[in-house]
Amino acid sequence: MHDKNVIHRDIKPENIIRSSQTGALFLIDFGVSKEVGGSVLTRVGTITGTPGYAPPEQFRGMVYHNSDIYSLAVTCIRLLTGHLQKADGSDLLFDSMRMQWIWKEKVSVSKELEIVLDKMLQDFPVNRFASATEVLLALEPQQLPPTIIAPKQPISPSSFQQVLQFISPKQPTQNVGINQQSSVHTSFIENLGNGVVLEMVAIPGGKFLMGSPEGEGNDSEKPQHQVTVPPFYMGKYPVTQAQWERVAFLPKEKIDLNPKPSYFKGANLPVEQVSWIDAQEFCTRLSKSTARLYHLSSEAEWEYACRAGTTTPYYFGDSITTDLANCNGKYEQTTDVGTFPPNTFGLYDMYGNVCEWCEDSWHENYINAPRDGSDWTGDDDYRILRGGYWRSNPNYYRSAVRRRHKRSRRLYELGFRIAVSYTSNM
Repeated sequence: MHDKNVIHRDIKPENIIRSSQTGALFLIDFGVSKEVGGSVLTRVGTITGTPGYAPPEQFRGMVYHNSDIYSLAVTCIRLLTGHLQKADGSDLLFDSMRMQWIWKEKVSVSKELEIVLDKMLQDFPVNRFASATEVLLALEPQQLPPTIIAPKQPISPSSFQQVLQFISPKQPTQNVGINQQSSVHTSFIENLGNGVVLEMVAIPGGKFLMGSPEGEGNDSEKPQHQVTVPPFYMGKYPVTQAQWERVAFLPKEKIDLNPKPSYFKGANLPVEQVSWIDAQEFCTRLSKSTARLYHLSSEAEWEYACRAGTTTPYYFGDSITTDLANCNGKYEQTTDVGTFPPNTFGLYDMYGNVCEWCEDSWHENYINAPRDGSDWTGDDDYRILRGGYWRSNPNYYRSAVRRRHKRSRRLYELGFRIAVSYTSNM
């Protein structure tokens, strides 16, 4: 419908009917729909749509193509929860005091689907998906595109039915999943706007020996043990100050973010003076903005990606120099990401520049550590750091070296790198 430049303006459950013979679904009642030539229809003083479904801009007389996306999301959450708006205007899914949707208190769905629906439900049109095609691709289990690109062929009825399975009201408390393993695992670029991008490298799955062998390292790096790591995506570089600033201006989730926290200033320098808690907020905001589930890597994923198939203390071999990494204080501060050679996976600055937060809680050694590449959580307030920083002695850059800090700590040596699961196909 949007491909034909028609905006429906009144999507709701009552306007979706199902064929009793084929089960196919149809959108009906085009009484207030409008054919438009541009990206926005403005009719100040002309209010259309149904309260409880129409987005905020519709009640100001403005309608965009993705105004329908908002109404579709409301339809989805009402059918998922079984809570329609009541005749007296009361609504169990919307808190009028806080002016926000509280549908997640009524039904449990996968984190991936939650992120997609939250993005559809954004108050400001610019923060939503731009089109129905983007929504469909965000739910598509067969690809993880670098940016969402409209397909050349029309969406097939079977694909449309695939999306509709997620708005069935029959089992409102079911944990709905939308992801399957994709058949193509390639690196991608996330566009953050204003010329700022995130480059994500496809890391192939495999097995490796995690930790240090006898005669190398300390007790916290032992026992050395085999870990099987599924394929995933990892940031080509530590998060830069330019990337941090773009995400810091996205809508707040739990805490405020300082857009310029770093001691050393530079758009392409790694962001530092950020805590583990700050990094979590960054990942959550980025996930909701992109509909991809970004997170800190597990400690196992980090070491596996750092080693890139090597078993030596460093991925360069048995030793490291200041020509290979920003270490030992030679450069007296952080340096632009990508200045030094990468490992064979194409990852830069895994040694030096800034220590990188991982998802895991601190454990004194690897006894009973997970062997599937997942993060190792616990009650400890300390979190894992990997990679060493610009001032560290080279011995602290070995692939197996582990450090810890309290998760609230901010220092000019602490930064982070992000990851995306291979199966996190949104």
